[in-house]
Amino acid sequence: MLAASCALFLLLAAPQEPANQEATELLTAFRALPQEQHKVVLGNLERRIQTSPDELVQRISGRRKGKGAYGAPTPVAGHDPKVYAPVAPARTLVAKGTAEWQRARERYPARTLLPGLTAEVAYDWATGKPAWLGESESEEVRFSNLVHGWMPGADHAVAQVLATLDTDPRQRLLAEWFQHACATLQGRVFQDITLYEAWYSGEQVDVPDVDAIAFARKVLKTASFVSPIPDGRRRDRLYQQVRDAAVEHRQYRTLREVAAATFVSANPPVDPTYAPLIGRCHYLWAKTGYDPDAFGRVLAEAGDRSTLLESVDQALKDDPAASELRTQAWDQMVALATWLRELARLELERARGGD
Repeated sequence: MLAASCALFLLLAAPQEPANQEATELLTAFRALPQEQHKVVLGNLERRIQTSPDELVQRISGRRKGKGAYGAPTPVAGHDPKVYAPVAPARTLVAKGTAEWQRARERYPARTLLPGLTAEVAYDWATGKPAWLGESESEEVRFSNLVHGWMPGADHAVAQVLATLDTDPRQRLLAEWFQHACATLQGRVFQDITLYEAWYSGEQVDVPDVDAIAFARKVLKTASFVSPIPDGRRRDRLYQQVRDAAVEHRQYRTLREVAAATFVSANPPVDPTYAPLIGRCHYLWAKTGYDPDAFGRVLAEAGDRSTLLESVDQALKDDPAASELRTQAWDQMVALATWLRELARLELERARGGD
C-alpha cells in the first residue's frame, strides 16, 4: 500500500508545477507596479479574503491572531555543563555564519515545516505552544505567500493545529531535550543548530556527557549517571536509548506536522520521505470534519503510528467512499490556491487600469 500511496502523491502533485510558474509571473507583475500601489493591491486582496463567506477560507484565515496571543520561541542553547557534567570540557559557542558553523549546518540541514511560507508564527515543540517569530516585513512577502497558495493565517492555523495534536507528555520531554543546541565531544556548541536537526539528518551524532546526562535526568528521570560516564554496557544502553528516542520523536512529530500542513495546503512541501502521509491526512481531515480535536482523538485512539496508517490504508484500499473523501479534500485545497491566484490577478489588472 505504501507504493500505491507514493504513486497517488506523485499523481496529485503534478499540477503544482504550472501553479508555481503562475505564482512567479504574478509576483513579477506585482514588483513591476509603483511602490505606492503595493499596499493598495495587498489590502484589497486581504479584505476580499477576510470577508469571504467560504467555510474553507474562514477555517484557515479565522485562526489569525495578534502578537499578544503568542509568546517568544524557545531559544536554542546548549545544555549547561555546570548543571549536568561539571568535569566535562568547557563549552565554546561556534557562531552562526562561521566556516566551522557552516560545515555543521551542511551536515545537519535546517528543519522548517513549510519552507515555501514566510511565517510570523511557528509551533514551539519544546513548550507545546505557538510562538511569535515577527511580522512579515513587506507587502511583497505577503503577496508572495498568497500567490503561492498560502492563505493569510496559514502559519497561525498550522501552529494552532499542532498545539491540539501534540499532547503526549513523554514527547514534550523529548522535544525539550532535542530543542537544545548540538555540540561536539570537545564542547563546541553550534549556534541555532538543534539536536533534533542533527539526529534528523541521518548523520552520526556525538553524545557528549553533558547531553547524555541531561537526557537521563529529563527523560529517563534518573540521576544515576555522572561524568565521566565509563565505558560499558550501561553507557551503551543509555546511548541506545537516545538513538531510539530520536526515531520515536521523529515519527511522532512528522505525522503531526504533515497533518497540520494538509490542514492548509493540498501538497505541502514536506520531506519526500513523508510525502505518502499527505493523502492519508487529507482523508483523515475530511473524515473528522476538519476538527483538530477530532483528529487528535483519532491519533490517540490508534495508539501508535503504524496502527493508524494500516487502518487508513485499509480504508482507502477497500472503501471507494474513503478514496473519494481524500480526493475531494485535495481538490478543495487546490481550488483554494487557484482562487487566491485568481484574486491576485484581478487586483493586479485593476491596479494597471484594466478594470
